[in-house]
Amino acid sequence: MIDMSGSRTKNSVQNIYAGLINKIITSILPFIVRTAMIYVIGEKYLGLNSLFSSILQVLSLSELGFTEAITYSLYKPISENDNGTICRYLSFFKKTYRIIGIIIFSIGVVLIPVLPLLVNGEIPSGINITLVYLIFLINTVLSYLLFAYKNVLFVAFQRVGTSNNIDTGIYIIQTIFQILVLILYRNYYYYLLIMPALTILKNILISKKADRIFNDIRPSGYLDSHEKASIFVQIKGIMIGKLSDVSRNSFDSIILSSYLGLTACAVYGNYYYVYVLLYSILLIIGRSVQASVGDSIVKETIDKSLRDFNNLSFFMIWLNTIMAALMLTLYQDFMIWWVGKDLILSELEMILFVIYFHCISLTPIRNMYLDGNALWWKARKMFVLEATGNLVLNILLCKLIGLKGILLATISTIFIFNLLGRSYILYKEYFGIKNYKEYLKSIVLNIIISLFVCFICLLTSKIIDVKVTIVSMLLKGLVTSVISIVILWMLTHRKEEYIWMKNLLLKIIKRP
Repeated sequence: MIDMSGSRTKNSVQNIYAGLINKIITSILPFIVRTAMIYVIGEKYLGLNSLFSSILQVLSLSELGFTEAITYSLYKPISENDNGTICRYLSFFKKTYRIIGIIIFSIGVVLIPVLPLLVNGEIPSGINITLVYLIFLINTVLSYLLFAYKNVLFVAFQRVGTSNNIDTGIYIIQTIFQILVLILYRNYYYYLLIMPALTILKNILISKKADRIFNDIRPSGYLDSHEKASIFVQIKGIMIGKLSDVSRNSFDSIILSSYLGLTACAVYGNYYYVYVLLYSILLIIGRSVQASVGDSIVKETIDKSLRDFNNLSFFMIWLNTIMAALMLTLYQDFMIWWVGKDLILSELEMILFVIYFHCISLTPIRNMYLDGNALWWKARKMFVLEATGNLVLNILLCKLIGLKGILLATISTIFIFNLLGRSYILYKEYFGIKNYKEYLKSIVLNIIISLFVCFICLLTSKIIDVKVTIVSMLLKGLVTSVISIVILWMLTHRKEEYIWMKNLLLKIIKRP
């Protein structure tokens, strides 16, 4: 297991706490904002938010994976206290980010003439979609041109909790202003302009905090040709991987808007919002221990890393299964309570969303070790296959069966090329291909266990099929959680990974 007695675990636990607080706040507040938008100015504005956010995520592919590549490159000089090398990498990163910001803005401006083609149906009255899009574009570019490059220090030095705290504070301020603007002025433009203003403030605070904590590290010097070549090799694979992820997350909204309209995009966005909330909790754990895993990979044996991987994966599967069961029993109730029966998906579409969540939630720990070993280029074929397959199937199946087609396309490509394919690369290149068979067995067993848990929870929830209220949802949530935990305990409590998980949780609970 990962060194539980040293600073790695202490930093990881602190990062998880800060990350969870950040996620709770930055999930509840957008829920309030989305609710205000639906009831004050209408759901089509949510559709515009989802559409333009997705377009900007695609444009951010210009970032090319520099953040991950630089973070990986910093693990070794940090472990050796080589500040000179760290400063050179930071200088390179700063210059690169400025160039990326200019590229994103330029491409974004070129895309303006095609914006009307991406909106199917009526645009909200009095809204200039070009102006709205430009505000989103400027907000995205600002961080690249300012001080976002300093965030890499918090990640690489296992201090991401510090930057999370700044994000949390800024998000609270942004949400308060946005809600006030919606209620007092009902003006979508005022609502949007708050974003770039707060982005500037956040960058300034991040910069000052980084200068104070890492006071002996400043961007200076130049990387030699070997160091640059190493980064660019890694970036090639990361970029392809990002394309795969973007095709899964962002193209869905763009295709939905193009074929089914802004309202369908908004309904999908509401469900996706809840999905992202739960998935982000799992990602927080992964990102919080990312630097610790990178440090462990540099210093520890492969056998020990494999034990760490199995332990962390087991912990995540427990969380994943409990969350999937909660989604299955509460998804529709929550949507009815939140936005009403007119803006909910069918039962089958909801179940497909849960399957989507379960499949992708089996990958964060695997990705952490894939990243920690810089295997992006090795996995490029899987990235390409997933991206191409997902995009083509999205278009074809969306035409045939609508949203169900998009979800089926995403689930199938995740399972084949992401879960199985990328994991094969990790085992082939790092853990040893002879261990891949055991990994496949564990995946099959865990899926069977999860299906059993979800099935029992769904049957039980039907008994509590009463009028949707906060009390009824709390009751369903409590019953689902208890049943999930009891069944998981009965089926796994004799496993070594369970003992490790129990000891870890006791350590976190007893943390002073």
